[in-house]
Amino acid sequence: MRTDATVYTTLLQDTSHCDPLACTRVTVAGYVERPEGEELAAAREAHLAAVPGTRVYIGFTDFTLWVLRVRRVRWVGGYGRMDSATAEDYAEALPDSVTPSAARAIAHLNDDHADALLAMARKLGGFPDAAAATCVGATDTASTSMSPRRVGEP
Repeated sequence: MRTDATVYTTLLQDTSHCDPLACTRVTVAGYVERPEGEELAAAREAHLAAVPGTRVYIGFTDFTLWVLRVRRVRWVGGYGRMDSATAEDYAEALPDSVTPSAARAIAHLNDDHADALLAMARKLGGFPDAAAATCVGATDTASTSMSPRRVGEP
């Protein structure tokens, strides 16, 4: 019998509030290995930092740490928004700096800049007949998602 260390992990956004095909998902593909030496010590510390409750049993013989060696990443951000990244691109990626404060920024845009959102929806978004536009998301440092409402729509 051959052991296959290939792993595919798909992370899904909660789809209870939207069409599952329009929601965000990421698939990380690669293989897993048991770390050794300094890498094992680093993996152990990283795991304990992320899941402190495992300190009680991390040393048990039936507890094993594994390291995911990423080969590629595929992300889908909704209809027509998708791309792939190499393992090198993934390793160089920076943590998301937008999500932790996005709700406050979105509320500010909607509360204080409704006229600007409407102008953007009309001129840049291709909705010249929009009656209103609401910011519904901030996905990265360079973009937002808007929901325009046309004249006569509720």
